[in-house]
Amino acid sequence: LGMDDPNGTQRYYIGYNDWTGINGLIEYVGNDKFSAVLQLGSTTQKYQIEHFYTTQPDTKSRKITVNGGYIKGGANYNIDDKQNVFFNAGMISRQPQFGAVFPNYANEINPDLQNEEITSFELGYGFAANDFSFNINAYTTTWGNRFVQRNLSNQQGVDGSAQFKNIDVVHNGIEFEGKYRLSNATKFKGMLSIGDWRYTKDFEAELFDDQQQSIGTGTLYLKDAKVGDAAQFTANIGVDQRITKNISMDLDYRFVDGLYADYSITDSEFTNPDNAGALKLPSYGLFDLGVTGKIGNGWTIRANINNLLDETYIAESNSNIHAS
Repeated sequence: LGMDDPNGTQRYYIGYNDWTGINGLIEYVGNDKFSAVLQLGSTTQKYQIEHFYTTQPDTKSRKITVNGGYIKGGANYNIDDKQNVFFNAGMISRQPQFGAVFPNYANEINPDLQNEEITSFELGYGFAANDFSFNINAYTTTWGNRFVQRNLSNQQGVDGSAQFKNIDVVHNGIEFEGKYRLSNATKFKGMLSIGDWRYTKDFEAELFDDQQQSIGTGTLYLKDAKVGDAAQFTANIGVDQRITKNISMDLDYRFVDGLYADYSITDSEFTNPDNAGALKLPSYGLFDLGVTGKIGNGWTIRANINNLLDETYIAESNSNIHAS
């Protein structure tokens, strides 16, 4: 496809990506107490780039083959007819995106090409009775060896780009979800999610000018910076009340905190080792009201009022500018 490179230079090329894969699934159900599942897969990708409107003698690069794969598994054990424990684990070797293979939109293949590595683990407990049920789980996920390319402008206003390698992010957290039936007419539900998602280290980048010539290196000081664009603390509590045989009303309150700006990792804030980190947005809480009615032969009508109290809040930010 035709695209622009990060510094705005017009380029026209086709990127070829041949993908093949094989997947397998094994499931074991021993008895009413124990069950397990194992899933495996292997993938192969072949990359090649072809340029048009160029003075290069070779308009096509050589092909490069990169292998990847994954293994995921989990098991569940029923302690009794009300309680169960479970775990899930996985490892993924994910092939790099096309831009990481040909980072300068040229025919040269990245000499330091490596797969992204993702590992995850989850452990949980469940309880289910007639009127009360809940699940609670803890998780940790590490996503490493990421490659990111971003456009930059230096202090003289010259456009260029930066290529970041070996970016690592870790997601840790606990989650709770439960339901309680007070009566046939009144039901409660709730959830709580507490996360700690952050970058694990500082990153080195190679810098290029507008002619894609290397002009040096730079550092982003992102160690322990919070991941942006998703709230790391959320809670919700709701009630569903049946008013008549065919009409019910529900009210939910949602609280959001630990929400950080969706900043670019190349934000100028992080070029200084003594930085203020990711911009945290104000917490907020919202009420949502809904009414459901059954009419006719199997028909249902629904009406919602979201943000019932007309709360003003900041849902996201695309910049990371701290107030002085």
